[in-house]
Formats: sequence, structure tokens, C-alpha cells
Amino acid sequence: MLELHKKYSIKEIDYLKDFIIVSYVIINDIYQNITPTYIKERRNINDCILSDSKIITISIVGELLTIDSEKAWFGFSRKNFRDLFPKFCDRSRFNRTRRALHSVIDEIRKEITSILGYTNNPYRIINSIPISVCKFGRARFHKTFRGYGANYV
Repeated sequence: MLELHKKYSIKEIDYLKDFIIVSYVIINDIYQNITPTYIKERRNINDCILSDSKIITISIVGELLTIDSEKAWFGFSRKNFRDLFPKFCDRSRFNRTRRALHSVIDEIRKEITSILGYTNNPYRIINSIPISVCKFGRARFHKTFRGYGANYV
């Protein structure tokens, strides 16, 4: 897992930047092909600081790196990827747009899995951000998860 409190060498961040560039090119091509026109041409889309493809790329790369915190990943991206994305919108706008594009992100994930040939595999990792489903003190004995091996870390 990428620990955001550590200082990384230029070499490691450059490899990550290369990965982001390649991911952006692939995601942008898929976005242009599968996204409906009413989403691509929605109101005030020309006034956006970050394009939808850039927001999707940043969020998917964060999920691939198993970053649990939206705030930490956004701050890390804003600080270290200025040369890739010269203008960043504010964090709330970024997260609102990302959540509004959840159906497009799902379609992009499906397209990538079909390109990679994983369509016959019934097991997929959809999202790596943990979601709390009950209070911390009830995690071991909550009746909904009894027998399923639910646990907390």
C-alpha cells in the first residue's frame, strides 16, 4: 500500500506517473467510446478544470493502489502530479463529479476486463475502499455477518 506520510524518491513517483499516463490514454479512449452524449455534453462541461477522463483516471489509480482515504489520495495527487495535471479543482468538486460518474466508471471497468480477457472469470475485485457496515465494537458478533467470517482489521 502506498503510505502517504512517507517521502518517496523521484524514481518511484516517476514510475507511478508513467502508469498514470498510460492509464489515462486507455481510460480516455474508452470514455470517448462508451459514454453517452448527454453525459459528455452536459451543462457547464466546458467550464470544468479537470476533464471527466482525468478524474476517472486519478480515482481508479487510487483504488488500484488501495488508498483508503479520498482526502489523502487527493492531497497526494495534487501535490505530486502537478506536471501531469497543471490545474486541480477543489476536493469537494472532484469527489462530487467522481460520484456522479459512477455508472461510467463501472462501464470502463467492464470494458477493461473484457479487453484483458477476464470476462469468463466469475471473481473480480470491484472496489478496494472499505465500507463500514456496523459499529467497531459490534464487528465480531453482529448477527448479519455471523457465519460469514466477517472481521475487522
